[in-house]
Amino acid sequence: FLVLLGIVDIDPNDPITLCHRSLPYIFVACATSRTIASAAAFASLPGPEGLAEPRGVACAPDGRIWVADFGHDRIVRFEPGLLSPVAFGRKGRGRAEFQQPSALAIGADGRVFLADTWNARIQVLSPEGKWLAELTADLVGPRGVATDRKGRVLVSDTGNGRIVVFGTDGKVEKE
Repeated sequence: FLVLLGIVDIDPNDPITLCHRSLPYIFVACATSRTIASAAAFASLPGPEGLAEPRGVACAPDGRIWVADFGHDRIVRFEPGLLSPVAFGRKGRGRAEFQQPSALAIGADGRVFLADTWNARIQVLSPEGKWLAELTADLVGPRGVATDRKGRVLVSDTGNGRIVVFGTDGKVEKE
């Protein structure tokens, strides 16, 4: 339906992922494998069951699905097919601790870039969920993150009303 309205553009090489912040589940449609999967209740997740206000979903090159679990201050990684969920992080201000994460992007190398909204930063994690670095530039409530073909990280710095572009070295290229 969203494709018909022109709201979502389909790349035949990339899966489509959708989440609704008021509903505790996500949907994934993969054009290349012609599969559709959904996940609703995750009783096997440690801590609070399920997702609380999922705000961002991203598909990694290896087929894993990453979700920004805004309401539980964590991120969740699923194996392909939305199997074997693993939760990462907890509420806090330290490394791999989050304050209402709202968006994710996956780099070509599998690194995860997470908009850690109220910690005013982008946290960088390995494909296995280990903390690698953080990107900051006086961000205020970043709520969107993407990567481009050059490996740069683009951040929607909502509170400052700007887009910040980080180079592959983690330094600001453009504001």
